[in-house]
Amino acid sequence: MNLPDWLVKEAWEDFVRMRKAIKKPLTERAMIRSLKKLDALRKEGQDPNAVLDQSVDCCWMDLYPVKNREVTGIQEDYV
Repeated sequence: MNLPDWLVKEAWEDFVRMRKAIKKPLTERAMIRSLKKLDALRKEGQDPNAVLDQSVDCCWMDLYPVKNREVTGIQEDYV
C-alpha cells in the first residue's frame, strides 16, 4: 500500500502491528478508510503521526484527534 508523503511509515506500521496484536487486524478496506480519516484529521490541523502514536499507546482500534496530554496521562518527559 502506498502511503501519503505526510505520513511516517513507521507510525503507520506500528498501528497495523498493534491492531494485529489485539486481534483486530485491518482489512484492505479498513486501511483505506483509516488513511482517509487521517487525512481528514490532518486537514483539521491534527498531526496524523501523533494520532497514530496515540492510538498505538492506548491500544485503540480507531483514530481520534490527539487528546490533551493531561487527559491521556502522557507526561511531557516521555513525549
